[in-house]
Amino acid sequence: MAAFVSATWFAVVAPPQTPSSIIQYLNQQITEVLMLPEVREQFAKIAVEPIGGSVAETTRFVADEREKWRGVITRSAF
Repeated sequence: MAAFVSATWFAVVAPPQTPSSIIQYLNQQITEVLMLPEVREQFAKIAVEPIGGSVAETTRFVADEREKWRGVITRSAF
């Protein structure tokens, strides 16, 4: 039997036509905020680990998650 692992995650996203410069700026600002000790402390209180990352890393992560769960969703669809 294969192990089953599921984790809840959140990401900040923007509409597809958002200029790259705005996306990069927002990513930088959000990542900086997520690293602040007082922000990390508040997340720790609710058992959340803020990670942050580059736009490319997040894009890959979301694509990987979509592919990982595609079969489960397809098989369980009514």
